[in-house]
Amino acid sequence: MRRTDHRCVIQSESSESGSESDSDTSMRCISCREEYLPRDAGTCKECYVEAGETEEELKREIEDLKAKVTFLRLSSSLDHGNSSSRSFTDVVLIASEDSASSPPVPAHKALLVSRSPVFRAMLENEMEESRSGTIKISDISYDTLRTFVYYLYTAEACLDEQMACDLLVMSEK
Repeated sequence: MRRTDHRCVIQSESSESGSESDSDTSMRCISCREEYLPRDAGTCKECYVEAGETEEELKREIEDLKAKVTFLRLSSSLDHGNSSSRSFTDVVLIASEDSASSPPVPAHKALLVSRSPVFRAMLENEMEESRSGTIKISDISYDTLRTFVYYLYTAEACLDEQMACDLLVMSEK
């Protein structure tokens, strides 16, 4: 997408008597260098048209992003906010940092594969995690894992600074 900075400079030519009139004052667009009069609404035609095109491109990009966010928000049948909602899950994630004291986090392979290239590689290849249906993730807490999986399902996350740091560390695994 082409975006240029269109600013205008006022150039005035003083008449011999020292007074200025509208006809003596011209404006020049810095980006295209086109000269125009102040009564011409303050912008050159090309810059005006380009600004309109840029606005339309931005509107299309916003709509595309809205569609992507809508896609990320799955229907209530996969509502991962409800811990009793284990409908048709086919994999469990275990936070190995506190695996003895915390429950596994159920998930759907299809969702993990569609959202993460790491899970895709892990589950599409004949790795142990794919065969066993259990994925152990080292050095993360249950809360971090739960927040991560919740984000994969909903594209929403309530984060404090510590959780953001923990998720950043997890994203590097």
